[in-house]
Amino acid sequence: MELYIYNRDLKLLGIIDTFTSLMWTRRYHKAGKFELHCALDSKSLRLLKRGNVIYKNDGEAGYIETRQLATDGTGKETLVVSGKFLAGYLGQRINWNRVNFNGKTEKLMRQLVNDNAINSSNPDRVIANLMLGDLQGFDDTIKYQNSYGDVLNCLEKVSNTSNIGYMTRLDIMDKNIIFETYK
Repeated sequence: MELYIYNRDLKLLGIIDTFTSLMWTRRYHKAGKFELHCALDSKSLRLLKRGNVIYKNDGEAGYIETRQLATDGTGKETLVVSGKFLAGYLGQRINWNRVNFNGKTEKLMRQLVNDNAINSSNPDRVIANLMLGDLQGFDDTIKYQNSYGDVLNCLEKVSNTSNIGYMTRLDIMDKNIIFETYK
């Protein structure tokens, strides 16, 4: 398996094709996470920097939050990087407005993302390359009220009380991060 490494602007930096372990944990009601163990060498140190994006060539991608040195069973030093799937970016945005919503759950989830990370009145709050995927037309409804929670936490609460999950998919050809809901 090849892992494509991009910077935050989704410019290809290189490929990691040898590693000892990759734990890629999908989650339905929250952002997924990953942990990668690989050789400690100049290539891995150059590519696997905090903030860079790891892409699996199947639409799933995550950003590196931490990297640390470890020792394997033979005493050889390795590099361990971990992070969240790209939906984790939404944890860096606070819902500044009071949300008082009564309607389709899917529309609420999309509204939270749109208002706070895509079409925010403050351009510093916009997450570059983030866009909404297709509306799925789910019939689940919700009454929801919130002020000043981080968007990812709001999405987790809404998802936990409904039957709707969410994810982000990386469209590398168009350099877009697509927020989607699913069942």
